[in-house]
Amino acid sequence: GGYAEAHYESFDLFSFDNCCLESIDVKRPGQAYGESVSFDCNDDIVIVTLRGIDCYGNVNTCISEVNVEDKTGPQLDCPANETILCDIYYTDYAADLDAAQGSGLPDMQAYAFLDADFGTAQVTDNCDFSLDMTMEYGINQCGEGSIVRSWTSVDPSGNEAIACSQTITVEHNSDWNINFPEDWSGELNSDCSIPDIVYGEAVVEGDNCEMIAISYADEPYLVSASGCYKIVRTWTAINWCTYDGALSQENGTVVSASDNIYNVTGSDFISHTQTLDIYDTQAPVIEDMGTLSFEILDGCDTDFELPAPVILDECTETDYNVSSS
Repeated sequence: GGYAEAHYESFDLFSFDNCCLESIDVKRPGQAYGESVSFDCNDDIVIVTLRGIDCYGNVNTCISEVNVEDKTGPQLDCPANETILCDIYYTDYAADLDAAQGSGLPDMQAYAFLDADFGTAQVTDNCDFSLDMTMEYGINQCGEGSIVRSWTSVDPSGNEAIACSQTITVEHNSDWNINFPEDWSGELNSDCSIPDIVYGEAVVEGDNCEMIAISYADEPYLVSASGCYKIVRTWTAINWCTYDGALSQENGTVVSASDNIYNVTGSDFISHTQTLDIYDTQAPVIEDMGTLSFEILDGCDTDFELPAPVILDECTETDYNVSSS
């Protein structure tokens, strides 16, 4: 703690003797007479005795009431500002910060876990002191914001340190993956109705720092070379945290072509085309027309018209040919 030493001259106001003054000394309770007296931070009001002795051994004393005051305030030294990426914020700190905010504990205690990575304020003072910290933080949906820790210190005499603070800036970084659903194909139901189509969903990973909006647009085709019904679904994923209508480009790095996984960074967006085919695999069935009889009235040759066959279980348009044997 703090320490001060006062020479006897600090308490002597023109001491003299009519013959000769041999010595002057001073003491406080618990100390022997000497040239000076000491004080520390635990003192409040101290009675100091000043003694004078002349050449013949005659002694006289007087006392002074000393009010010991600490005039020196604490000195605060805060850690330097820091910057972290939002991925690190969400991985290492977000949950603990939220838990600390609702803990009901003083900020100094609740957020002490930050000290290990970001340091804490250092205080120097000649006497005792108290240290306190207040905490404010705010991170938006895109993982941008700041954590601000502010320290104050005061000593028992009421001397306050100049407050200081540390700002931990959380910066957004855009880096996420998206897995688009695979192509699909199926068969018409036995009654020629369209089966339940498995469209699937686009799944995003690593989007703690993002606001990913996923949309799709369908183009149906009633007839195609590969089936009787086709849907071309175009998926689009946009990151509203970084998207700029004038600058953003469609761009993504293929992570797995077979699984339709792409990595997207910066302000880019990504699109993907999914194909869904429905096939007609049922062979047409021609209803038995039985035996047809025709009467030839003149000559041996005649033309006659066969009735159109009745085609059953026809899901798609069917052509037919007639042959004879």
